[in-house]
Amino acid sequence: MTEEHPPESYIDYLRSLSLPKLVVGQAVASFTEYGVLHAFDLMATRLQFKGDYRVSAIRSEANRLHSDGGIRSFYRGYGFTAMANIPIELIYRSTYDYNCRSLNRSPFVAGFFADTLISVFQVPAEVVSQRLQIAKRGTKASTVIQDLFRKEGIKGFYRTINIALLVHPFQAGTWWYFYELIRKYTSNNVLISSAVASVIVTATFNPVTVVKTQLQTGKSKLSGPRLFLDLGKTKSGRLTLLTAGLAPALTRSVMEGFIHAFTYETVFAYAKNSK
Repeated sequence: MTEEHPPESYIDYLRSLSLPKLVVGQAVASFTEYGVLHAFDLMATRLQFKGDYRVSAIRSEANRLHSDGGIRSFYRGYGFTAMANIPIELIYRSTYDYNCRSLNRSPFVAGFFADTLISVFQVPAEVVSQRLQIAKRGTKASTVIQDLFRKEGIKGFYRTINIALLVHPFQAGTWWYFYELIRKYTSNNVLISSAVASVIVTATFNPVTVVKTQLQTGKSKLSGPRLFLDLGKTKSGRLTLLTAGLAPALTRSVMEGFIHAFTYETVFAYAKNSK
């Protein structure tokens, strides 16, 4: 997919794509990705919100959700999340593709830059999505947005923006680094490359994810560093940081990594030079 003659600018790069096909392809990818993964994301969010690191908690929470409304209970916030991520992923993937595969910059730098760029859009979407995931069944996104704005104003939508800007770019850069590295040594095997990259990143950054989830959902009013240190003082707190929600998060991340990589490769192959 590497261009022989890199475009002179990002605008030139976009002009080389079929934007209608790019948008349609990303919309299909977004609803497919979250259709498969949303239940795992919801389980991880709820366990991290509660700080419950016990293996038995996974089954208990799944039973609790199922008794509250069947399979539909595992998809609270699905529609909002999938829709919100269409433009976010378009910006993210096109920025990465342009920097890494058109300008031949390193995967880490390209992923780092792309994630930094979308943080201002991604964090509000995550805050609303996670609050929908822990809310009562039937709660609408508009209700969550209005309630959050009334209580906290615009600042409420940017809980953890500091964490997103300081940590997420490294997380994204690390994932893309291992993905592109392993892809070279596995004959472009997207499944193996994405799975290994996802396991490494998810296990490494789970403590940050736990802190971020508890802040975004409003469980803790402490600052990120203070909450991290507070949890780190006790054995149960350290186990919460290391393992709360890790099993569903790992399952989700491996599946997400493959779907994300596969749809990225497919969508951009579909859109490039096909106007």
